[in-house]
Amino acid sequence: MNAKGTFTIRKIADLVKQGEGPALEFKRSTGELREAMQTLCAFLNGPGGTVLVGVWPNGTLGGQDVSDQTLHDIAQASDRFEPAAHLAIHRVRLASGKEVVALTVNAGVGKGPFTYEGRAYERVGNTTRKMPQNKYEGQLLDRSHSQHRWENAPADGIAIFDDRVEVWSAGRFPTGITAAMLSREHDSVQRNPIIAEVFHRAGLIEKWGRGTNRVIGMCRAAGIRPPEFAEVGPSAVVTFRVPVAGTAVRTGEVEAPVKAPVSLFATDRTILKALATEECGKGDLLKQLGLAQRSGNFKKAINKLLQAQMIERTIPAKPNSRLQQYRLTAKGKAILEYVK
Repeated sequence: MNAKGTFTIRKIADLVKQGEGPALEFKRSTGELREAMQTLCAFLNGPGGTVLVGVWPNGTLGGQDVSDQTLHDIAQASDRFEPAAHLAIHRVRLASGKEVVALTVNAGVGKGPFTYEGRAYERVGNTTRKMPQNKYEGQLLDRSHSQHRWENAPADGIAIFDDRVEVWSAGRFPTGITAAMLSREHDSVQRNPIIAEVFHRAGLIEKWGRGTNRVIGMCRAAGIRPPEFAEVGPSAVVTFRVPVAGTAVRTGEVEAPVKAPVSLFATDRTILKALATEECGKGDLLKQLGLAQRSGNFKKAINKLLQAQMIERTIPAKPNSRLQQYRLTAKGKAILEYVK
C-alpha cells in the first residue's frame, strides 16, 4: 500500500502489522540509507510506497536517534534520484525517545523510469531488484512518447485577439514553399509521403496541395477575408481577420464580450468542448482527455480557463469540494464558437 497523510505511532504499528510488501519496507537505521533509497526508487517506478527507518525486519519498533545531520544525509541522498522526485519525510517519536522515520514517495506516473545513482530499480513482492534493461528501455520510450504527444505540444494552439484569430502549428513550411504560394495553385511537398498516400486513399484528403485554397474558398463563401499565412520563428501561423471583440453572448441579463488575447491549446479546447453540453467534474474531464489521473498539464489548463473566466465552479465557495463540477461561462461559450 502507499501510506499517505500524517504518521502517528498507531499508524506506524498498523503498517508494521501488514509486513513488508510491494509498497512497504523496513530498515533498522539510516545505516541502510542507500538500500532504502534503492527501494524508494523501485516504489517510484511502481505504485509508490513507504520505507520505515527504525523498524527491524521482524517488525520491532527499535527507532533511532535523529539529528540534523541525519535529515541532511537523507536530503542529500534523495538528490541522486533521476529525474528529481519528491520525498516526504515523517518523524514519529517512540516512548524510548528514539524515532521512526517514514520516507514516502508517490507513484511517478508519466515521469519514469526513475533511477538512483544511475540505476533503475523495481519492486517484486517484498524484494527490491535492478530493473531489467529491456523494461527500462521500454519505459524510456513510453516517457518520450507521452512528452511528445500532440496534445502536450506547447507550440500548437489558437490565439484569439479582438480583431483576429491565429492558429499556430509547430514546424515551418516545407522546403520550396513560401507563404505567398499557399494562396494559389502550388506543388505539394509531403513531409511523409507514406502517410500522405494513406490519407489520400482513405479519403481524408482530396488532392495534395489544395488544402489552403479550399480554406480560402470557404472563408470567401462565409464573407470572411482570406486567411494570411506566415512563418514566425519555428512555427507556421494562419491568421483569420474577424471582428472577435464585437461578439457578445447574451444569457439572461448578462452580456459577455469576447476579450483577448486568449491562447488555447488542445487540452484547453477539449475541456471547453466537454463542458459545452453539460457540467462535468474533474473525473469526467480526465476521461474526455484520455487520462487515468490528473497531470500537470490538466491542472494548468483548469486554472487557466478559470482565470480567463471561460469556465466556473458550480460550488465556488468550496473549491475543493468532492462534489465540485465545472461549467462554461457565457464568455467560454462565445469563444468556443471560434474553436469548434
